[in-house]
Amino acid sequence: MPETCCAVGCNNVRDPVAGISLYRIPKEKERREKWLAAIDRKSPDGGKWEPSAYQRLCSQHFASGAKSDHPLHPDFVPSIFPHTSSPKKRQSVAAIETFTRRRECKRRRHENARKDEAATALLDLSVSSDPEPQTHHCGSDQCTEYFNILQNECQSLRNEVYMLREKVNNRPGPNIFEVETFTQTLNVSTMGSTLLFRPTNK
Repeated sequence: MPETCCAVGCNNVRDPVAGISLYRIPKEKERREKWLAAIDRKSPDGGKWEPSAYQRLCSQHFASGAKSDHPLHPDFVPSIFPHTSSPKKRQSVAAIETFTRRRECKRRRHENARKDEAATALLDLSVSSDPEPQTHHCGSDQCTEYFNILQNECQSLRNEVYMLREKVNNRPGPNIFEVETFTQTLNVSTMGSTLLFRPTNK
């Protein structure tokens, strides 16, 4: 015989197609007592009902249609039953919406904080504030040409960092994908001197 919901007047069984799940009654004492109080079922002799290890409660007794293990979530305890008043049912649904909005706002705050940290890290890497590297080369035409190429590339990267700094300063939040392009440090050694620059991926 399939498991059925233990709530009074409910005969739901597990039905994945209909989106109906069955949940065990919690073992944790405080939460268990809250569940039993919400179910409000009596034993055959009229005393306190104590569910067996095999009895389950279906998902339709939760405002969102599923239980939650988050202690602050309204569906941490079931609240939708035939004996539940209509105003209380509406209050449970409204509580779900409020909880969801707050979680979304918290997620956005964390995401914005992460973007701010990434933007700050990028600006700290700006080579414009770094002292000019010491330059030594052999003086040959080939060495001089190669060295000039590297200097031009470094200057180009300084300009890109400056432009990105302007973008960050002129809008509410930095673009994390722009920030992540400056993640690789290349060491270019030439004639005993090292030029450090951070290229973008184009």
